[in-house]
Amino acid sequence: MIIDYKELVEVRDLHPGKKIVFSDGVFDLLHVGHIEHLKHLSELGDLVVVGIMSDAWVRGRKGNGRPIMGEEERAALIDCVRYVHYTVLLNDLEKKERVRTTEALALLRPDIFATSDSTWSNHGKELKTLGVELKVAERVPPNIATTVEDISTSKLIKRVQRLNSI
Repeated sequence: MIIDYKELVEVRDLHPGKKIVFSDGVFDLLHVGHIEHLKHLSELGDLVVVGIMSDAWVRGRKGNGRPIMGEEERAALIDCVRYVHYTVLLNDLEKKERVRTTEALALLRPDIFATSDSTWSNHGKELKTLGVELKVAERVPPNIATTVEDISTSKLIKRVQRLNSI
């Protein structure tokens, strides 16, 4: 179910006693690495909530030409994955600005925040204050028989570009 970020505060009340896991990402050009990540999240808890980074954030981080798919398309795809219970755009449409992951965490107060970004280890005190356990996962779960480069969105884009130039 796709929800507005303001509805995150209600999720815990709607699911008492459930272990909630939150993760966020771009999820541009959905691939097997994304699916394995989402599957891994479902193994960490009872309820999986996934934040989708705003188009503006993606452009700022990855450059012009990204994302390939808009935030609403990316949210719709992630929402169809069976491991995901709630999908939320990390974008405040009224203020026309992105919603920071820390804001989403403060509203949702999940049991676990799972990320592949090791820099989140620097936020330990803030996460502890929110009662959120940090799980820094490998970028690609070990059961994928390929390299990280082979299944990243950036590498997929380069592969398509190479094939298109043949």
